[in-house]
Amino acid sequence: MQKVMIKFMLFLCMLPLTNEFCEAKKVTGYIITENSDTLYGEIKVPNFNRITGGWIMSGTNLESFHFEVSFKNRQKNTFQTFKPEDILGFGFNYKSINYTFRRFVIVSKNFFKKERRIVRFLNLEYSGKVALYEDVIRVNNNNMKTNTTDITKGDSYVYYDYYLFNDSIGLKKVELTDDIKSLVDLLKLYGFEKDFLDSIPTKTNLKDIKMILMEYDTWCTKKPSAKE
Repeated sequence: MQKVMIKFMLFLCMLPLTNEFCEAKKVTGYIITENSDTLYGEIKVPNFNRITGGWIMSGTNLESFHFEVSFKNRQKNTFQTFKPEDILGFGFNYKSINYTFRRFVIVSKNFFKKERRIVRFLNLEYSGKVALYEDVIRVNNNNMKTNTTDITKGDSYVYYDYYLFNDSIGLKKVELTDDIKSLVDLLKLYGFEKDFLDSIPTKTNLKDIKMILMEYDTWCTKKPSAKE
């Protein structure tokens, strides 16, 4: 009987901690409406991955932010869920890191060569003359992409897609195709100067794209101006 009471008391002591752990963190953030208005308030950062059914023990799981965000305006008392079809983007600061998500329409082709258009929030990985965005893609065991919660733990896995973007060229996936046979070919589309492209080591591949973008911005600040 004494052991039972001890276990019960321990359970009561742990219950507040469990509730605090389960509850999503509320952090300062904003959304950008369809009219390009910025609304400030709070954003929920989940501690629980609804797709896999697992707890987020450390770090920040951004997967759900690619297809929805829970936001509460400063003038309102309740949170509302927004999907990419609803807003242009959002951002927040969590654990001293600024996160910026922007809505994009991604066009891909399936095995039958038909275009498939999906709307996603992409996470800004690097901002420079050419920006780098990241997407988290979940695939079930039948090799079908999904962004829903109709999956049980262990039935899927994730991988990451990366995209280049600027206002003049638009969005382009970082990948090799029949037309893009190398990293240099991809960078040429975004107007990277030949002198810089010639300086890229031949063994550089797509996974080094962020480093290359950073080096390019540094290179641009050091190159002689047209007036000199």
